[in-house]
Amino acid sequence: MRYDCLLNPEFSLRSPLRVLLLAVLVGVFQPGLSRAQTPSDTDTSSISLEEALREHSYPLRTRNGSLHGSGGRWLREQAKAATLITLGEMHGTQEIPAIMGALLEDLQTTGEVDHLALEVSPWTADLMTDSLRALDSTYTTFIERRPASIPFYALQPERDLIRNFVRNSASERPLWGLDQIFAFATELAMDRLAKRAPTAEARRALAATRTAGRSDSTTDPALRHIPSSMPFPLMRYPRTAFDSLGSYFEGVDEAQRILDELATSTEIYRINDTKNYRSNQLRARYLRRNLQREFHRSDAKRDDAPQVVIKVGGRHAYKGLTPNNVLDVGNLAVALAEQSGGTALNVAVFCGPNSTARDFPAGTVDCWQERQAPFAKVLDDEPMLFNLTAIHPLLHEGPLDPPPALERMLWAFDVVVLVPNAQPSSLITPIIDR
Repeated sequence: MRYDCLLNPEFSLRSPLRVLLLAVLVGVFQPGLSRAQTPSDTDTSSISLEEALREHSYPLRTRNGSLHGSGGRWLREQAKAATLITLGEMHGTQEIPAIMGALLEDLQTTGEVDHLALEVSPWTADLMTDSLRALDSTYTTFIERRPASIPFYALQPERDLIRNFVRNSASERPLWGLDQIFAFATELAMDRLAKRAPTAEARRALAATRTAGRSDSTTDPALRHIPSSMPFPLMRYPRTAFDSLGSYFEGVDEAQRILDELATSTEIYRINDTKNYRSNQLRARYLRRNLQREFHRSDAKRDDAPQVVIKVGGRHAYKGLTPNNVLDVGNLAVALAEQSGGTALNVAVFCGPNSTARDFPAGTVDCWQERQAPFAKVLDDEPMLFNLTAIHPLLHEGPLDPPPALERMLWAFDVVVLVPNAQPSSLITPIIDR
């Protein structure tokens, strides 16, 4: 399993439509034109994609935890003006969270961001926030005890990013969780339920459910090859196992939240292999629902709309249909921003050539995607920002006509940052025993 698809259950237009209602979640935002975005005076009737990308590319650097270079300045200014910023990433490198962390640091310094929404479950995000606000060693101890439970944030660069964000935030809930409980976080959730069990009867019912899940009764061949040091995966449990526990935890709000998340997550995982499209639909709907709930809850407490950064895998950040053929949080972000009278910015930060990412649960993987080859011809050995809002008219009106998958990606984002020579993230602690 790769970090770039790990929380995506599938494991291994021409013209975009303006958002009219939240129910119609397809739209394209074009940021206000800066000098770098002003249409070129040159004839574009026969320009190639490589030439267009070169004309609208800018070097981006990080130094002392801040963005630099013309690309860094462009991204910082556009992000400051946006209500919702969706950062779609390639997971598992050292450099990509450093770039995102520098952007967040710049935004927090000027008071331009209130919340960071993550690809973890709502309950997990609150648990992470509590541990990050405690002693420096608390989060590390938390990960060392259950290292497979929060895959991305068991990586040191990702831990540093969220630690800095939480400590620089005055918000009661700086982190929002949007996703399902991770497949290997069952034991973490069970540990918490055991602490919240109000009666001996509840503890016995929980222990019985835990034992049933540990039984090797799965019919999925892939699950029979999981290393023995890995936790028992969530998909071994039927949804009804968690529904039936609810009556034992009456009045225990946190326990009810955990059980609800476990039940929904189990449903998404269990149908992945047999009804993959349905599984992706359920997951995208769950991500959108959690984002919409958190945004409106925060919005209701303020005179102005909250400024939110959404940090998710690249597929989730698409405007329009994703490669999984769903409408995901990157699309909803545009609708929420326009509904609140603001603007959205959708950013992809991907591996460039000669890049390697951390694999799950161990090892590394090549993370460069060959379909992005036109970008590579413009790159040097440093990160580069590409302003796609300047490319969109050339896609719509001609002359550009890239392959369908690449065209969908070009329409999906306002900006792409490519990071060549990226290196794999270091783990806080090994996830499996070798």
